[in-house]
Amino acid sequence: MSATSAATFVKKSVGWSIGLSVLMIVAGILAIALPLAAGIAVNVLTVLET
Repeated sequence: MSATSAATFVKKSVGWSIGLSVLMIVAGILAIALPLAAGIAVNVLTVLET
């Protein structure tokens, strides 16, 4: 693995990390603002998981 590919990997990882962090923050705000919808979403995901 060369230094260039390692730097590229780190840049992609940081981008994904920031993107997922923003998504989690938005999801948390929506869960607080709309608890009924959040509860339904959790139940749907639980049923789909099994």
